[in-house]
Amino acid sequence: KFRDLCSAKFFLWMVDDPLIRWKKEWPPALKEPTISSYPLYDQIFIYDTFYVQQLKHMGLDNVSFLPCCYDDRYFPMKTDSKYGLIFYGTHIIKRERILLELDGMNFRVAGIGWEDSILAHRCIAVDAWNDSNLVYNQSKIVLNIHHPQSVNGANLRCFESMASGRMLITEPLMDLKDMFVEDKELVFYYNIQDL
Repeated sequence: KFRDLCSAKFFLWMVDDPLIRWKKEWPPALKEPTISSYPLYDQIFIYDTFYVQQLKHMGLDNVSFLPCCYDDRYFPMKTDSKYGLIFYGTHIIKRERILLELDGMNFRVAGIGWEDSILAHRCIAVDAWNDSNLVYNQSKIVLNIHHPQSVNGANLRCFESMASGRMLITEPLMDLKDMFVEDKELVFYYNIQDL
């Protein structure tokens, strides 16, 4: 009804899985109310090509790929390096398991939920919503472990860490392979032994 009252165009940019509602319990639930609103938008942009295809198969033709990016007004930042290797992101079991395999290495973690995990001794106390730029710029290497919702698409961490001038080590997701040159602009790890 609001659309009928104005001539504005309505856009949606999604940097999460557009088909489910994330919650603490597993598995996540379908986002029925949200999905039913998608035809109301003039254009929907999704960070992951996988979901673009999924929504198109559902009959939506107003869907396009738009990857994450960074704001060059904030990245990079002049600061001294404090950390060698950092993982910055929300704690989930997948990430914890990978990082536990690196326990003999010198690395730190930052983000929501790490202070209550088995890796709490490696946790840097930061404001998880505001300190990513500072943490990336204080690190030499940023390790990226995508959330399971990223099928092909690169998360914000990929772009912000590279914009900070830091070496990025990440999984070889298809959208990253299409956008960047391996071993020149970033480094892919294919298994724990690579790390």
